[in-house]
Amino acid sequence: MNTQINNLKTSRISWLTIDEEKKIKAKVLSINRSTKIVELLLKIRAGYRSGPHRHTCETRIYVISGEVFNHSLKESFKQGDYCFQAANDTHDEEFLKDSIIYVNYNSEDNIFVEFLDNDSNVLDTLTMKKFEDMMAAQSSQGLPNPPPPGV
Repeated sequence: MNTQINNLKTSRISWLTIDEEKKIKAKVLSINRSTKIVELLLKIRAGYRSGPHRHTCETRIYVISGEVFNHSLKESFKQGDYCFQAANDTHDEEFLKDSIIYVNYNSEDNIFVEFLDNDSNVLDTLTMKKFEDMMAAQSSQGLPNPPPPGV
Protein backbone atom coordinates (compact mmCIF):
# COMPACT_ATOMS: atom_id res chain seq x y z
CA MET A 1 0.00 0.00 0.00
CA ASN A 2 1.56 3.28 -1.09
CA THR A 3 -0.82 5.60 0.73
CA GLN A 4 -0.19 6.35 4.37
CA ILE A 5 -3.30 7.67 6.07
CA ASN A 6 -4.30 8.82 9.51
CA ASN A 7 -6.94 6.22 10.22
CA LEU A 8 -8.79 8.08 12.95
CA LYS A 9 -11.69 10.41 12.43
CA THR A 10 -10.25 13.70 11.31
CA SER A 11 -11.76 15.38 14.38
CA ARG A 12 -9.54 13.20 16.57
CA ILE A 13 -6.27 14.10 14.82
CA SER A 14 -4.39 16.78 16.75
CA TRP A 15 -3.59 20.06 15.02
CA LEU A 16 0.19 20.36 14.61
CA THR A 17 1.74 23.85 14.74
CA ILE A 18 4.07 24.13 11.74
CA ASP A 19 5.41 27.70 11.83
CA GLU A 20 7.47 29.73 14.28
CA GLU A 21 4.82 32.45 14.62
CA LYS A 22 2.22 29.81 15.59
CA LYS A 23 -0.24 31.06 12.98
CA ILE A 24 -0.45 27.84 10.94
CA LYS A 25 -1.58 24.42 12.13
CA ALA A 26 -1.90 21.30 10.01
CA LYS A 27 -3.53 17.89 9.95
CA VAL A 28 -1.90 15.65 7.36
CA LEU A 29 -4.66 13.36 6.12
CA SER A 30 -2.79 11.22 3.61
CA ILE A 31 0.52 10.87 1.80
CA ASN A 32 1.15 8.76 -1.30
CA ARG A 33 4.89 8.54 -1.98
CA SER A 34 4.58 6.88 -5.39
CA THR A 35 1.99 9.27 -6.89
CA LYS A 36 3.32 12.28 -4.90
CA ILE A 37 -0.14 13.24 -3.66
CA VAL A 38 -0.58 14.83 -0.24
CA GLU A 39 -3.86 15.82 1.39
CA LEU A 40 -4.06 18.03 4.45
CA LEU A 41 -6.10 20.53 6.38
CA LEU A 42 -4.59 23.87 7.33
CA LYS A 43 -5.89 26.12 10.09
CA ILE A 44 -4.50 29.62 9.56
CA ARG A 45 -5.00 32.62 11.82
CA ALA A 46 -6.27 35.94 10.52
CA GLY A 47 -3.46 38.33 9.60
CA TYR A 48 -1.06 35.68 8.29
CA ARG A 49 0.48 36.60 4.93
CA SER A 50 2.38 33.94 3.03
CA GLY A 51 4.72 36.17 1.08
CA PRO A 52 5.66 35.19 -2.46
CA HIS A 53 5.72 31.46 -3.08
CA ARG A 54 5.47 29.08 -6.02
CA HIS A 55 3.46 25.88 -6.11
CA THR A 56 5.71 23.56 -8.12
CA CYS A 57 2.80 21.15 -8.56
CA GLU A 58 -0.91 21.18 -9.22
CA THR A 59 -2.71 22.33 -6.07
CA ARG A 60 -6.38 22.15 -5.23
CA ILE A 61 -7.73 24.22 -2.36
CA TYR A 62 -11.20 24.30 -0.84
CA VAL A 63 -12.03 26.97 1.75
CA ILE A 64 -13.94 25.26 4.57
CA SER A 65 -14.20 28.43 6.63
CA GLY A 66 -12.71 31.91 6.67
CA GLU A 67 -11.41 34.15 3.92
CA VAL A 68 -8.19 34.20 1.89
CA PHE A 69 -7.12 37.09 -0.33
CA ASN A 70 -4.82 36.27 -3.25
CA HIS A 71 -2.80 39.46 -3.83
CA SER A 72 -1.56 38.25 -7.24
CA LEU A 73 -5.09 37.66 -8.56
CA LYS A 74 -6.59 40.52 -6.52
CA GLU A 75 -9.36 38.10 -5.57
CA SER A 76 -10.85 36.87 -2.31
CA PHE A 77 -11.80 33.24 -1.64
CA LYS A 78 -14.41 32.61 1.05
CA GLN A 79 -16.15 29.66 2.68
CA GLY A 80 -17.23 27.19 0.00
CA ASP A 81 -14.85 28.49 -2.69
CA TYR A 82 -12.59 26.13 -4.65
CA CYS A 83 -9.32 27.23 -6.18
CA PHE A 84 -7.07 25.35 -8.61
CA GLN A 85 -3.46 26.47 -8.82
CA ALA A 86 -1.49 25.21 -11.79
CA ALA A 87 2.08 24.00 -11.42
CA ASN A 88 4.57 26.87 -11.13
CA ASP A 89 1.90 29.37 -10.09
CA THR A 90 3.57 32.14 -8.07
CA HIS A 91 1.41 34.21 -5.75
CA ASP A 92 1.04 35.82 -2.32
CA GLU A 93 -1.91 35.16 0.00
CA GLU A 94 -3.27 36.90 3.07
CA PHE A 95 -5.74 35.36 5.47
CA LEU A 96 -8.36 38.00 6.31
CA LYS A 97 -10.23 35.77 8.78
CA ASP A 98 -9.30 32.71 10.80
CA SER A 99 -9.51 30.02 8.13
CA ILE A 100 -9.57 26.28 7.64
CA ILE A 101 -8.68 25.04 4.17
CA TYR A 102 -8.38 21.63 2.54
CA VAL A 103 -5.31 21.29 0.33
CA ASN A 104 -4.48 18.58 -2.22
CA TYR A 105 -0.98 18.66 -3.71
CA ASN A 106 -0.24 16.50 -6.78
CA SER A 107 3.45 16.65 -7.67
CA GLU A 108 5.85 15.02 -10.10
CA ASP A 109 8.72 15.13 -7.61
CA ASN A 110 9.27 15.62 -3.90
CA ILE A 111 9.02 19.42 -3.86
CA PHE A 112 5.54 20.96 -3.56
CA VAL A 113 6.09 24.65 -2.71
CA GLU A 114 9.02 27.03 -2.96
CA PHE A 115 9.06 30.08 -0.67
CA LEU A 116 10.67 33.04 -2.41
CA ASP A 117 12.29 36.35 -1.60
CA ASN A 118 11.32 39.50 -3.52
CA ASP A 119 13.85 38.63 -6.26
CA SER A 120 12.31 35.13 -6.71
CA ASN A 121 15.24 33.35 -5.07
CA VAL A 122 14.19 30.19 -3.22
CA LEU A 123 14.45 30.62 0.55
CA ASP A 124 12.83 27.35 1.63
CA THR A 125 10.79 24.47 0.26
CA LEU A 126 7.87 22.32 1.33
CA THR A 127 8.85 18.74 0.54
CA MET A 128 7.55 15.18 0.87
CA LYS A 129 9.99 14.72 3.76
CA LYS A 130 8.42 17.63 5.65
CA PHE A 131 4.96 16.11 5.19
CA GLU A 132 6.29 12.74 6.38
CA ASP A 133 7.79 14.45 9.44
CA MET A 134 4.46 16.16 10.16
CA MET A 135 2.60 12.85 9.94
CA ALA A 136 5.18 11.18 12.19
CA ALA A 137 4.80 14.00 14.74
CA GLN A 138 1.04 13.54 14.67
CA SER A 139 1.51 9.79 15.20
CA SER A 140 3.77 10.47 18.18
CA GLN A 141 0.88 12.40 19.72
CA GLY A 142 -1.01 9.15 20.18
CA LEU A 143 -2.25 8.53 16.68
CA PRO A 144 -2.18 5.02 15.27
CA ASN A 145 0.35 3.84 12.73
CA PRO A 146 -0.92 3.56 9.17
CA PRO A 147 -2.93 0.40 8.44
CA PRO A 148 -1.05 -2.62 7.13
CA PRO A 149 -0.91 -3.29 3.36
CA GLY A 150 -4.15 -4.54 1.91
CA VAL A 151 -6.37 -2.93 4.53
